[in-house]
Amino acid sequence: MSAKLSFNLKDVSYYTNIDLENQTIDFSIQNPHKGTQPETLYKYYSINNYSIEGFVNHFLFSAHPMTLNDKYDCAGELIDYSNLSLVNYIDRFSKELKLYSVEKVQELYNSENKWILDRTFADLNHLILFMKFGIISLTEKYDDPLMWAHYSQNSGFVLKLKTTLLPADFFGPFPINYVDNLTKIDFLNYHSALCVLYQSNVKQNIWATENE
Repeated sequence: MSAKLSFNLKDVSYYTNIDLENQTIDFSIQNPHKGTQPETLYKYYSINNYSIEGFVNHFLFSAHPMTLNDKYDCAGELIDYSNLSLVNYIDRFSKELKLYSVEKVQELYNSENKWILDRTFADLNHLILFMKFGIISLTEKYDDPLMWAHYSQNSGFVLKLKTTLLPADFFGPFPINYVDNLTKIDFLNYHSALCVLYQSNVKQNIWATENE
């Protein structure tokens, strides 16, 4: 049994195919503005123990969005949780996480402080989701002065990666969808997997020069 979901923004389509029987997820993105996958991508690094360890041992570290320099990159605010029902909150806060009693959830839900439930659900969901899915930011630009300054402190290094040699379990690479305004998607209408795919693949146009 499988579940297929999709979402479209600015002519870019996001797809997830979830195989419930085998517990697998396939991600795909159709971006008409980026028809072909580049043969090589680049990763900027500053000099530190972690970057040197990754270089020596041939691995890429996938970061949690909380460590990224753009506060809206993969932000929890991109997902709208306002339409969750009382049952949704009780299941998450009282049964799964045991954060609040059922009575406390009911009290907050029926008061002017319902926003606390919305905000807490968003923050926790964002934290938990990206403990399973990290982010690796790559670019098609190998010699950009601003990126050298921002990500390498003008004294780091850049790795050149062949996209065909990326690990089989590496999701992507997908070209970033740069938009004028960030749009929220309703959590109830999409699986968490599609939310992750969308969050990790949309940024404001002010970042478009990075060509990620």
